[in-house]
Amino acid sequence: LQLFSGVTIEHLYSLLRNAQIRDFSKGKLLFLESEPANRLYVILKGWVKIFKGTVNGEETILQMLSSGDAIMESAVFLNTSFPVSAQVVEDATLLSIPAPFLREQIKNNNELALNLLATMSHRSQGLIRQIENARLKTVDERIGWFLLKLLLDQGRISRCVDLPYDKSLIAS
Repeated sequence: LQLFSGVTIEHLYSLLRNAQIRDFSKGKLLFLESEPANRLYVILKGWVKIFKGTVNGEETILQMLSSGDAIMESAVFLNTSFPVSAQVVEDATLLSIPAPFLREQIKNNNELALNLLATMSHRSQGLIRQIENARLKTVDERIGWFLLKLLLDQGRISRCVDLPYDKSLIAS
């Protein structure tokens, strides 16, 4: 995981001593918008959607995150509330680290601090690409790129692409 690369074994043990690995079922809400960001979640397996809800009960999916992704690390780092909601869309295994402990570890570990900055920077660049794709590519092009990325991520050449979550989420 990028967040922990280059961190010494001692610091990693110290960090993970207070962490938990938890399994979540499809449909489980991890957190809702405006709740305090009291834990950092890192996806070890599965998919999580990041979304915004409206007062009418509608939702807009902002991101789909999978293995290796940290969830809303910026809110945890800034000690604010979550600006979005997160829900498990495929059974998932997550690493959960208490936010106050993580912030303390970041103060004491330059490597971890730099990794967190790199993770947030990559996320920012990814969001810029996502906005660019939404504005400059047709729906057909976006679907084509999505399917091509899934095929490449599967690591094998096949006529079939395994869809990681419901087609309705892909359409969103």
